[in-house]
Amino acid sequence: MSSLHSQLTLPQSLATAGELAVPYPWVQDPEYPPAQQRATVRGRIELRDSALRPSSIQNLWVGLTAPDYVAPALPALPRRTSRSNPGNRPAPPTPATPTNASPPPSIGGFPPLVDWQRDAKHYQFWTRAARDGSFELRHVRPGHYTLHAIADGVLGEFVHPGLKVAPGQALDLGLLVWQPERLGRTLWEIGVPDRTAREFRHGDHYWQWGLYLRYPEEFPKDVDFEIGRSDWRRDWNYVQPPRILQWPGVLLSEEDEGSEESDSGEPARNRPGPQIQPTTWTIRFALPEPKGQAILRLAICGAGPGCRVQVAVNDHPVGDTGLLPPTSTMHRDGIEVTGRNAASGFRPTSCGPGPIESLSTYRPALGPRASCTTTSVWSWTNVRNPPPPSLAHEPAVSGPVTFRSTHPAQPRSPTSRLQTVQHVDHLA
Repeated sequence: MSSLHSQLTLPQSLATAGELAVPYPWVQDPEYPPAQQRATVRGRIELRDSALRPSSIQNLWVGLTAPDYVAPALPALPRRTSRSNPGNRPAPPTPATPTNASPPPSIGGFPPLVDWQRDAKHYQFWTRAARDGSFELRHVRPGHYTLHAIADGVLGEFVHPGLKVAPGQALDLGLLVWQPERLGRTLWEIGVPDRTAREFRHGDHYWQWGLYLRYPEEFPKDVDFEIGRSDWRRDWNYVQPPRILQWPGVLLSEEDEGSEESDSGEPARNRPGPQIQPTTWTIRFALPEPKGQAILRLAICGAGPGCRVQVAVNDHPVGDTGLLPPTSTMHRDGIEVTGRNAASGFRPTSCGPGPIESLSTYRPALGPRASCTTTSVWSWTNVRNPPPPSLAHEPAVSGPVTFRSTHPAQPRSPTSRLQTVQHVDHLA
C-alpha cells in the first residue's frame, strides 16, 4: 500500500516542484523572458447580477490572453495521388443500396476572429480566483493582453481589453465589476451555463463510446420536455444527434449483436449505405397570456460539421443559429469544447392565436450531405423577456419550443455534442 501511495505522490510532488520553478533559470533564449522580466497581474472581480447571489458563483476562472485576431489564410494543400489515378483523389466506394450520406461538408461556422478558445499561437495565463473574486496571475510575459473571466452558472464571460504588461511590472487592476447581460425576467431554464453537458442524461459517463447510437432506442419520439414536470438529468439528452437508423458495420442495438450483417466481412462497396434522419426536440410550457417579446438563449458547448439549430414556437419558425463551429465533441466522447451562445427573439402574438404551448429546436431536413456526426451538444437553454440582439449573437424563444438540428451527410463515426442551456425571458 505504501509503495502504491509513493508511486502516486512522487509524480505529483515532482510536478508541483517543476511548476514552482517556472520560469526555469537554465533556459537561455531571447524568446524566453527570465524571472526578473516577468510580471504579476492582480485584481478582484465582483459579480453584480440581480438574479444571482455572489455566494452562489462557483469555479471563477480569470485569464490573460492575446487579443482576438484574424486567422491567416491557409496554404493550398497538394492533391493526393494514387497509383491507379495519379494526380487525383481516389473515388470513394459506391454503396450497394441508396443512402443519404455523401462526402463531409466544408468546415464553416467559425467566427471571423480567433478568440482565446481557439488560439494556439500565443501564451495564456489562467488562475482560479478566490471565493471573494480576488486573483493573482504570476510570471506573465510582457505584451498586450485581454483579461477574461468565466464562472459556472453565469452565461457569457467578462472581458477587459487593452491591457499592456511591461517587463517586471506589478500591475494592480483593482476592482473589476462584471455585470452579465440580462434580457428580461426568466420564465424557465434547462441546465446550467457551465460550458459542459455534465448535468444531462449520460453526462456523468459521456466517455462511454456509442451513447449517441442509443438515441433512437432511448428517445423513440425524440426529446419531449415539459417545464415543471420533466427532469433534465433523465429527460434531456446530453447531445442532440441525428437519428441513425442504419449504419453498416456498427452495432446500433443489442439486437444487432451476433447478427451476420453487423460484421459480415463484406467490402465497404458491397454494404448498404447509412440511413440518417434529423431530430426535433420539443419543450412544453404554459404561457397563457403572451405579451410583448420573448427571447430564447442557447448555450452550446460542441457541434458537428454542418450542424445548425433552428427554432419554432407553436410550429412557427422564429430563429436559426446558422452553421455552428465544428468541434468534433461527440465522436471524441467529450462534453465540452468551446462555448457558443445564441439568442432568438419573437413576439408570442405572432405565433398564432391562443396560448404559447411549445418551443422546438430542430435540424433542417437532411439533404444529400447529411452526416451522422452532425450534432449539437447542449449546455443550457433559457427563455427571458426584453428586446433581443440579432440571432447571430443570441437565440430566444418562448412557449412550446421545437429544436431541430441540421445535418450534412457522411458515414463517419459520430462526433459532436451539444451542450445547451436553454433559457426563456419574457419582455414586457
